[in-house]
Parts: sequence; C-alpha cells; structure tokens
Amino acid sequence: MAFSVETRLPFLDHRLVHFLLGLRPDMKIRNGRTKSILRNSLKNIIPDKIARRTGKLGFTTPMDDWLRQPEVLTKIKQDLTLGRDRLAAYLDFRKVEKMLQEHSSGKKAYGPMIWKIWNLAAWMRIFQP
Repeated sequence: MAFSVETRLPFLDHRLVHFLLGLRPDMKIRNGRTKSILRNSLKNIIPDKIARRTGKLGFTTPMDDWLRQPEVLTKIKQDLTLGRDRLAAYLDFRKVEKMLQEHSSGKKAYGPMIWKIWNLAAWMRIFQP
C-alpha cells in the first residue's frame, strides 16, 4: 500500500458498503474465517483452494531495486540537494549520503527510508517553498 499498488475499486460501490456495514459481525466472520459472504458468493466461481485459503498473500514491490537505478538515484540526489536548506533542520545529510551510497552499492537496503526522505523533500518543496 505504500506505493498505491493495491486497488479495490469494485468494493467501493456505496450500495455494497452500506449493505456490508449493516450486517451482523457473525455474518462477516464465521468460525474465525474472514470475508465469509465474499467467499460464499464466489464458491462456484473460484477454485476451492483459493476460497478456503487462510494465509494472506501480499504483493511486494521491488522498491530497493527501483531506488538503485542510476537515473532514480540521480533524481533523488538532485531533489535532496535542492531542498537541503529546508531539510537540514530535520536530516543529518552525512547520514543520508552514507545511506544512499550503501544502498546504491547494494551493501545495504534502505529503500523504505530513502522513499520517505525523498517524499519529505517533495512535500517541503511544495508546501514550504
């Protein structure tokens, strides 16, 4: 969800939401299994193996790889340099530079932290010019 990869638009229909909010809890979770109504409504459409699974399957993004691409790293460094004066009160740039170096070399994976710092720089550029 950090990258808005997941979308559930079919479940945002206001009539469906209104209906589901009006259901008793035991109709939504039955015998410890979530999505009881959804599973039952799809039982003849999707394979039993999928309908009965209990583990949640996630979709991971290759964020660390994306943030190691030379053109992306160049853009991050440019944005941080442009916002250095605004960001200096919040970040130790020696640590940020070390983090970027270790990340780009593959020595360590700092993808989520780099993403947050980059977004902070963008936010500050827009809202604190």
